[in-house]
Amino acid sequence: MTIEHLKRTNLSSLKFAVVDVETTGMNSRYNRVTDIGIVIVSKGKVGKTWTTLVNPKQEIDPWVAKYTHISQKMVDKEKPFSHYSQTVAGLLRETIFVAHNVDFDYGFIKSELKNSDIAIECPKLCTVKLARKLLPQMQNVHLDALSTFYGIKISRRHRALPDALATAEILLKFISLAGERYKAETFFELERLQHIHIPRPNNDEPISFTYPLFS
Repeated sequence: MTIEHLKRTNLSSLKFAVVDVETTGMNSRYNRVTDIGIVIVSKGKVGKTWTTLVNPKQEIDPWVAKYTHISQKMVDKEKPFSHYSQTVAGLLRETIFVAHNVDFDYGFIKSELKNSDIAIECPKLCTVKLARKLLPQMQNVHLDALSTFYGIKISRRHRALPDALATAEILLKFISLAGERYKAETFFELERLQHIHIPRPNNDEPISFTYPLFS
């Protein structure tokens, strides 16, 4: 996916891979993936989904297992990530990588693929950063809070595919909101919104939005 393509193509015509991973710990240098979910979003709709548990070949940190409800017994019988590397790389090809706290998920995916001698470089969007700019009135932009705000039900919280599906629905809400409020129509216009300064309102102070931001 070239820079020129991203510059001139409307968001509605781009393909996004919304990804969520569960892991043995928090550090992609030392920890491994245990659960992965990928949701393809294109033409303004949620499309293909893919998910699997993964044998990390290491122990899951006990507090992580309690948090995700993914036990050592569940993953020890599964195949390692290397078995799925080509599938994952294929799903991510020519897409914009999206996640809720994107650096975490992207870091783990890059690390796992690197172990299989596969290098990827994807343009990225973070729904946490977008939430802070598009919904400045919200003090909490965790996935639970955003899902409640938009009336999105998550069937099994802290499992990869349900979380990725919720994030995909939130992404579509954000694309629509960014277009209405800031006239964002391309990837770079949406990506830029992650970094602009929007003051948070105090108490019930009305929010003032300035737009368009792009010319």
